[in-house]
Amino acid sequence: AQIYELGQQIRKRELHLTELRDGNKKLRDQLAMLRSPGKLIDSKGEAAETEVWIDFATAFNYINQETQKYFIDKYDEIGRMFNGIITQPEKFCI
Repeated sequence: AQIYELGQQIRKRELHLTELRDGNKKLRDQLAMLRSPGKLIDSKGEAAETEVWIDFATAFNYINQETQKYFIDKYDEIGRMFNGIITQPEKFCI
């Protein structure tokens, strides 16, 4: 019985260490992204491009101006978030 319990303890510790390793890798990946803002800048550009498509959708009457304003306001907010992350990445690192 004690050998079985010891095996259980080892398996639990092994699982815990695996979870820690995976979490650490995820954190390293996030930090690398923050230190190299290229992906964030690309994402910000994609958001700006989406705003252009929203303007086209309004111009061709696919959406009304109220809907356009709603989405443009949301994308402006996203742009401000990207700017904050790009200019002050240390605030987003643990």
